[in-house]
Amino acid sequence: EGMQIELQGHIGRFQRQCLGLLTRFGSSERLRQFRLQDDHTDADRVNKRDDIELAMQQICANVMEYCQLLMVQCAPTFEHTVCLFTPSLSESTNRDGPRQDTQASVIPYWRLPGLGIIVYLLKQSANDFFSYYDSHRQNVNKLQNVEQLPPEEIKELCQSVILAGVDKISTTQKYILAKRRLVKLINNRAKLLSLCCYIIETCLFILWRHLEHYLLHCTPADSQASLLAPR
Repeated sequence: EGMQIELQGHIGRFQRQCLGLLTRFGSSERLRQFRLQDDHTDADRVNKRDDIELAMQQICANVMEYCQLLMVQCAPTFEHTVCLFTPSLSESTNRDGPRQDTQASVIPYWRLPGLGIIVYLLKQSANDFFSYYDSHRQNVNKLQNVEQLPPEEIKELCQSVILAGVDKISTTQKYILAKRRLVKLINNRAKLLSLCCYIIETCLFILWRHLEHYLLHCTPADSQASLLAPR
């Protein structure tokens, strides 16, 4: 029995640490800084930026999938929902300011995060989806009309593929490199769009299950308390 209690303690700590990843990688200011980096950088820097952005979204999607599996497997009925998030929206309100990462402190592993992080992630993922979709549509249009692109834009696309010597290659080779870069961007945005859709779907599921449990099956200890009030 003692070993079972210790094991449950380790499992609970692991679960809370996984949830804590959302506060670190959930469309944070660091991700926006990567997006705002100048595209006039070397190929390695540009590719690294694309990989980091994709990895951060993948982390969020993996954590949300883990949360959904926990809720479905551990509590298949609504009356016995496993609550992974507290009924607090403070994370969402704290992150809506201009200095989001500095205002939102990292939650200690022994504390459960609030539903505010899910609301925040839902809003950010929706914004990300439309941003990725617009970029995806533009890149598809550029790929279909690569010969009509301005020379400077062709050069920028080529510089994302090779480190140097763009001015020394032929126009045909430049078009080939530009198309290669556009295809990579299109595939990257397609993956990001898929991840955003999945994050939005799981956020809505988790938010629904928690709200239903808190509003229908719980009685607040403080009669003045409100689910929508920051705590």
